[in-house]
Amino acid sequence: MGGMERQQLRADRQTHWLFRRLPFLMWLRTYHRGDLPHDVVAGLTVATMLIPQSMAYALLAGLPPIVGLYAGILPVLVYGLLGSTRTLTFGPTAITSVMILGSITSLATPDTTEFFVQSLTLTLILGLVYLLMGLLRLGFVVNYLSRSVLEGYVNAAALIIAISQIQSLLGISIPRSPYPLETLLQVLLSFGDIHLLTLLLGIACIVIILFFSFRLEQLLSRFIFNQNLRLVIVRSGALVTVLLATFIVFVFRLDDMGIAIIGDVPVGFPPISLGPFDFSHWQTLLPGALAIAFVGFMEGVSTAQSLTSQRRQTLNANQELIAMGSANIAGALSGGMASTTSISRSAVNHVAGARTGLSSVIAACIVGLIVAFFTPLFYFLPSTALAAIILTSVVKLFNLRSLRQLWVYSKLDTIPFFVTFLVTLFVSIPIGIASGIAFSLLTYLARTSRPEVEVLGRVNYTEHYRDVVQFPEALPISGVLIIRIDESLYFANAQYLDRYLRNTIAELDDVNYLILVCDAMNWLDASALQILETLIDDLQRVGVTVYITQLNLKVWGRITKAGFVDRVGEERFFNRTHDAVFATGALLDDELPI
Repeated sequence: MGGMERQQLRADRQTHWLFRRLPFLMWLRTYHRGDLPHDVVAGLTVATMLIPQSMAYALLAGLPPIVGLYAGILPVLVYGLLGSTRTLTFGPTAITSVMILGSITSLATPDTTEFFVQSLTLTLILGLVYLLMGLLRLGFVVNYLSRSVLEGYVNAAALIIAISQIQSLLGISIPRSPYPLETLLQVLLSFGDIHLLTLLLGIACIVIILFFSFRLEQLLSRFIFNQNLRLVIVRSGALVTVLLATFIVFVFRLDDMGIAIIGDVPVGFPPISLGPFDFSHWQTLLPGALAIAFVGFMEGVSTAQSLTSQRRQTLNANQELIAMGSANIAGALSGGMASTTSISRSAVNHVAGARTGLSSVIAACIVGLIVAFFTPLFYFLPSTALAAIILTSVVKLFNLRSLRQLWVYSKLDTIPFFVTFLVTLFVSIPIGIASGIAFSLLTYLARTSRPEVEVLGRVNYTEHYRDVVQFPEALPISGVLIIRIDESLYFANAQYLDRYLRNTIAELDDVNYLILVCDAMNWLDASALQILETLIDDLQRVGVTVYITQLNLKVWGRITKAGFVDRVGEERFFNRTHDAVFATGALLDDELPI
C-alpha cells in the first residue's frame, strides 16, 4: 500500500469516526428536500405533546413548570443532533419525573430553591453518567436490568404517579410524603375537603384528552383527508386541554372560587451557566442518577429497536448514551431537569414520518418560541388540568399482561417483578431497582444451578437419539447411558451434575459407558472442567468409560488449549452421538431388524 493510499485510508477512518460521533453531519450531508415536510410535521406534532407534558412532568417532579419547558429546548435540540436514530425524541417523562422526586425528597422540600439546585445537580450527574458509559462503551450493562425488573418498576412507578396526582385532581391540600401509601391514606382522610369545582374541571379535562386519543381520529377522517393534518390535531389533545382549561378559568375567574392555578411563568430563556450546583450530597444523588440511567436507556433502546427495525435503520447504543449524556448536561446548564427518551412521543414522531433528527430540532425551536413569548398565557392554567394530563398518560404504563405472560412462561421470573414492585412502592426507587436486579441474578443462579438433563435413546434403530421420556420410540441401549446436558457448565451447577451422574450410575449396575451429549453447552469454566476431569477418572476406575460428543468449536478450542483433551484422551471425543455409541460396540445392528 502506497503513502497516498494510507493517507486516504486514514482520512476515511477519521471521517467515519466523525460521522459516528456527530450523526447530524451524516443526515445533513444526504438530506433531501422531500424529507423536509415530513420532519416539519413530525416536529410540530411532537411539540404539541411536549409543551403540556413537560410542564406537567415538572410539577410531578416537584419543580416549577418552566423547568420542564427549559428541558424541552436545548436538551431536545442536542439529542436531535447527536442521537443515532432518526425517530427517538428526548425530554421530560413521567417515569423520570417520579424518580427525580424520589431521589431528592430526602434532601430538600419540593418547590423550593434548594430542591431546584439539587435537581440541577442530579441532572448534571446523570449527564456525566450517561456520557461516561457511552465513552467507555458500557451500553451492555443495561442487560442486567431484566424485563421482569423493568416491568415491576414501571407498574410501581405508575401507581406512585397516580397516587401523587389525586390531590390535585380533587383540589385538596395534604402534606407531601415520600411514601405513596401514606399519601393515599391522607387523601382518603381528606375526602370531606374535596373541592367539587376542581374535580369537575379535572374530569372534563380527562374526558377531552380521552376523546382526542380514541374518538377524534374516526370523526376527522370523514372531513379531513390529509393524514398528517389529522395526526397533528389528534395528538394536540393535551395542548388543547391546557389552553381550553386556562381560557375557562380566566373568563370565569375560577381561581377566585378556589381552583389552584400555576401563576407566573417566567418569560425568556435562562442564562447558560455553570451553576448553581451542590455536590455535597452526591452520594445520595448518584444512586438516583444510576437508576434513571438504567431505566431510561433500556426503555429508549427497546423503543428504538422496534422503530428502527420498521425502517431498516441502525442503532448505535453507545452513541445513544453519549447523546443522552450530552443532552442532560445541556439541560443542567440551561436550567432544565433530568430527561430521557420518551416512548410515547417517539412513537408519534415515527408515525408522523420523521426522516431525521431535524424533527427534534424543529420541536425544540417551537418550545423555545413559546418560552420566549407566550408563557404569560399559562398564568391561569389550573393544576387539575396538568393532573389530568399526567393521569391519562400514566394509565398506559400499567401492563398486567406482561405479568401474566411471565407467570405462564416461568413462575420463577415473577419473583424479580414482585420484589421490584413492592420495594419500589414501600421503600424507594433506587433500592427497588437494585433489589430487582439482585433477585434476577438469584433466580438465574437458581435456574442454572440445576441444569436440565435428558436420558437419550435410539429412535427406531436410526442414527437419531431423543429423550426417552418424551419419545416412547426412543429405546435405551444396553450398557450405555446417554445423557444430554441442556446447559452450560460453571462452578454453580457442575457439582449438581457430578452428583446426579454418580448417583444415576450407582443405581444402574449394568452401565459400562457414559456418553455426554454437549451440543447445548456454550461455556465450560475452569471449575466445571476440573470436576468433569475428576469424574472421568473416578468412573474409569469402576469400569465406566466416558465419551463426550457434539462440543461446539468454541468450547473445544478452550478445553484443548487448557490441556484437558490431552489429559483425558482425544479418543473420548466424537463429533456425532451415533459415532460414540458405535464405538462402545453395543449397537449390535447385525443382530437387530432394520
